[in-house]
Amino acid sequence: MRNLLIFGVVFQLAVGGSGAHTQPAGGAGAEVELTAANISRASSYDADVSTRFPYRTVGRIRVFSDQGFDECTGALIGPSLVVTSAKCLDEFFRSGGIGTTFTPAYNGVYETDLLSWRVVDARVSPLRVPSPTQFCYQLGECTNDIAIVKLESRADRLGNTFRLGEKIGWLNVALNGGGLAADDTSPSKLVTRLHYHNYLDENEKLLRVDYPATLNQELGVITSQSPEIVDPATGAGDQPATAPLSFGGGPWIINFGEPPHVPDAISVGFDLTRNSVVAVSQYLYGTGQPYASYFTQENFGVIYEEFCNLEPRDCFWEAPDDLRNDALRFNLEEPIEGGSYAGIGNIRGWFFDEFPLDDLKISIDDGAFVPVPFGGVREDVGDAFPNFPLAATSGFSMAFGYGNLEPGTHTIRAIATTITGEFTEASAEFEVVAFHKNFISREEVVDATNAAITGAGNLVEMKNVSVDGRSYDVELRWSPETQGFEIVSITSRE
Repeated sequence: MRNLLIFGVVFQLAVGGSGAHTQPAGGAGAEVELTAANISRASSYDADVSTRFPYRTVGRIRVFSDQGFDECTGALIGPSLVVTSAKCLDEFFRSGGIGTTFTPAYNGVYETDLLSWRVVDARVSPLRVPSPTQFCYQLGECTNDIAIVKLESRADRLGNTFRLGEKIGWLNVALNGGGLAADDTSPSKLVTRLHYHNYLDENEKLLRVDYPATLNQELGVITSQSPEIVDPATGAGDQPATAPLSFGGGPWIINFGEPPHVPDAISVGFDLTRNSVVAVSQYLYGTGQPYASYFTQENFGVIYEEFCNLEPRDCFWEAPDDLRNDALRFNLEEPIEGGSYAGIGNIRGWFFDEFPLDDLKISIDDGAFVPVPFGGVREDVGDAFPNFPLAATSGFSMAFGYGNLEPGTHTIRAIATTITGEFTEASAEFEVVAFHKNFISREEVVDATNAAITGAGNLVEMKNVSVDGRSYDVELRWSPETQGFEIVSITSRE
């Protein structure tokens, strides 16, 4: 057994034994009747579901051909490895794999070249029995319908190479059903299925189904007696006699890291770490029931180990203790280093990466951190970085009362964190200048009638300005950042 702690999850490949992990971690759960009403879809990208672990490890595989493209579901099981249905890759091998991609957390809105990762290699189970027809019309036609693809590696702007799973994590793997019951007389145990659906949401939404499943050793499949899949919003569903229940390749997962979608709270598990993929959906037509090819050493382990032996980092990676990444693009525009501020102003700038921002916070003079709104439109940044789709909405900004700080030197520290947990920092020292009070109300008179005003370059000096009955010399400087004149010096004449 191999174990590797990564992103708080243990990647666990049980390389021997069958049904070695059979003890439930909690209540049996088999008595709970699950219905179609319990089917739930992962929300769209901006609802912060499909990009959350473990959902984001599942995505769409698209294989291009002269006739168009084929689509199926895949799941990350290593830094570079995605498991799927072998049937999905038939066109990959006929076309040489040109243009084949994997898009994690795909939701029909956010597919881009940068978030679509190119497939560079593939292996099919040596025990696979191909279907004699385009689809698998009969159970048994697509035995051992399992394949693994390898994704490209990338380099950040500092030249550091990385793999997709190193950023977003990956799912565990368990062989031999991971302890699922191997006969119809034993209680079925809960399995979570994630997949894209051929006839719901126009293939654009990740669907989730929680339902009991049973291991069928004779046929080499896991079966689930779940009902016809329907859209919980519209009631639209499959035609089981003529249509597949899902794209092939979707993972069947035990101990999924989210609560099961069931009528009553239950706790179902095995003596395995959470989020263990035990099988992938087969392409099956006309059965009216979902089936999956489950993993064994013979049909899965051998091709997995081929990849691991060729390039260990495709399978194993230890996360660094410090997730700071200075390759992330982070620009604190206000306050600027050495700038002077008064009254009410802004804290603003921009941040983007290949992976979305999850949190942005600032601290003044090592005080408590406070959140800053982000996601503002920045067409200028988008134009400067046209290959990064997130750049166009990279802005962050908040109003800030500089006048509430004591006059003098202060420090701001800003930390931006992506959904991967990586973060970077920006900081600046700035000066605060102030009148005798931090806020001048409408009732308090500001009068420049008797002021002497002079200018030189981008500076304007106003001597003898009356503010609430007191006299000041005020200096203004043109600011390219704010596109206006800003107060940079306040000197009392009293």
